[in-house]
Amino acid sequence: MKHADYCVVDVETASFADIKLGSRAYAQHPTTRVLCAVFGFLNTDTKDVWTVGWMAGEPVPGVLVKWFAERRPLVAHNVSFEHEIFKAKLIPMLRPPVLEQWTDTMALAAASNMPQSLETLAEALVEEGKDMEGARLMRKLCQLDEEGDHTHRGRKFDPTDGELVRLMDYCDADVLATASVFNRLPMLSPTERAVWLEDQRINERGVYVDVDFCDGVVDMLAGVKVAVRRRTQERTNFETDAPRGRALLDFAKAHGVEVPLRRRANGRLSESLDREAVTTLLSSPHDLHPDLLGLLRDRLLDSRLTSLSKVNNVGQRLDRAGRLTWQLRYHGAHTGRWTAKGLQLHNMPKDRRGREHTELVRDLIRVRDLRTLEAVEENVTEALSTSLRGMIVAPPGKELIGADYSAIEARVLPWLAFDTETLDVFESGRDIYVEDAAAVGSTDRQLGKVQRLGLGYGMGAIKFQEAAKGYGIELSNEMAYKVHRGWRDNNEAIVKFWADLETAFMEMVAAEPGAGAPAGRCVVRRGKDRVLIELPSGRKLSYWKPDVRQAEQTFTWFTKKGEVESSEESVPTIYYWAPGKGAMHETTTYRGKLAENVTQAVARDVLAHALLRLADNPTYLTVLHCHDSLIAEVDAGCGDVDEFCNLITCKPKWASGLPLAASGYRSNYFQG
Repeated sequence: MKHADYCVVDVETASFADIKLGSRAYAQHPTTRVLCAVFGFLNTDTKDVWTVGWMAGEPVPGVLVKWFAERRPLVAHNVSFEHEIFKAKLIPMLRPPVLEQWTDTMALAAASNMPQSLETLAEALVEEGKDMEGARLMRKLCQLDEEGDHTHRGRKFDPTDGELVRLMDYCDADVLATASVFNRLPMLSPTERAVWLEDQRINERGVYVDVDFCDGVVDMLAGVKVAVRRRTQERTNFETDAPRGRALLDFAKAHGVEVPLRRRANGRLSESLDREAVTTLLSSPHDLHPDLLGLLRDRLLDSRLTSLSKVNNVGQRLDRAGRLTWQLRYHGAHTGRWTAKGLQLHNMPKDRRGREHTELVRDLIRVRDLRTLEAVEENVTEALSTSLRGMIVAPPGKELIGADYSAIEARVLPWLAFDTETLDVFESGRDIYVEDAAAVGSTDRQLGKVQRLGLGYGMGAIKFQEAAKGYGIELSNEMAYKVHRGWRDNNEAIVKFWADLETAFMEMVAAEPGAGAPAGRCVVRRGKDRVLIELPSGRKLSYWKPDVRQAEQTFTWFTKKGEVESSEESVPTIYYWAPGKGAMHETTTYRGKLAENVTQAVARDVLAHALLRLADNPTYLTVLHCHDSLIAEVDAGCGDVDEFCNLITCKPKWASGLPLAASGYRSNYFQG
């Protein structure tokens, strides 16, 4: 055999299970089977690829047996699928791979801010389109019924030899596309490779789920649905049984409400009572007819019911050990932060009313006592939603230790900007939010918090006024101007950091590859086809095909007297290409957004360093991290909350001077 450095793998399967349930649940389903696989042997020096195909029932080529036996490097696009398939439905004679063998082109693409779909990635980098005919055939052949027979549009069938050969061709094309993008994408740095591997281990490990608790939520939701339907019928004289759609619009207009217009995805304006519009109407409940008031409140309940319906099939998502796996998406955001998939564990809201309240709701769910829950909760679905974190529990004989970083972005931003005065506040243990409020003559800590979170990334006074309202703070135009102006005057180092980032970025768009310009603790560099922002950790944020062009923009602001003024100006604007739904698209950025990107990216690198630290400590087995929160399983009675916090706040060498802090807890369920 010719020399090869990697084996690129693509497997085609069929199953009664839905792939949306997750890679492991799909792979472990009794009906799931491998139809065919293609293995592409890649020489990275010559870029040559030669493929070997295997069809179910055929002998396995010896070259594959040898490669897998020696545990040589493997490549796939979305490794979790192939990895779980090889573990659960092993092709005869092939040794199951270990995570360390794999390189994932999806991860490489994400780290370069390129599309994570193989189709759109290949179109962007290789300009090769998808085999649409092959894709249609794959979708036809991948569906089995409960008995394991192929089914299409409700009818059983047996694939023809020609269809199976065509499926192999489709699989071969995907292998060649994966090899092509692999050749064009930069590899992860050794540190980032270690982070990715730890991410894969955490995903493979998964979290233990309390199925009975989830079933309790489902039962309670069913009761809420029945109650909402009954109340809607009574209020509308049985004209509708759901508080949404045209019936709700007509009912609202019949009671004197002016329904707002919303622009839809197709660009057309139409009447809408979406969540935002309903929330606005409910801010003045005394103006509404009692039946309409009740209907609008049930509209909010109903919208939550849809988002909570994902818990209906939790049991089907679990593996044989009762664990939910592969829920975290490495580098899901441009900044490198993780996002969630499947059950969207990152999107579960936190109950901020204290542990006593959380325990009460959990107890009522366990005994399915909807009547009492309705008596103590104004918004039942909100209470159920904020309880969902509690479905993640410690398995028998274990406990959970978790911790949250304290105001990490509020710490990272001034550190990046060399803002020593703000860093001194954190180092001394003083409350930055109290001091921010005091700087504008207020004692409202919440106002200080909104300032730090909102104004730190260049938000204007008008938008800040709206953001403050979302936190329950009403500001006059004059006060919004005063707070906005005062914050910028008191945080000159951060304001300068925004400007330095934008200036350096624009300079690098016109620079030769290899050039660089500093901005705070970052360095903006010019790459071959992109601008890169090098973070203190050495990791780089990528902006593909950047450009600077004049663009007409409308600026609106408050004057000192609270008057609203605006102007249209032609200003230099940063453009670059970013992944979106279906394809790369051109977008814009600006100084505040660049500062937000690098701040969140550095906060992510702090968490990534903590994951590696925890991986070296056998006491703590990381099972989940959610935004700025981490959680680990420990043997019952083992581990220590303070030790855990110390581990995750131990700074890497590149973060000298960054004041980190965390608060932790020990529990039988996820609280983060």
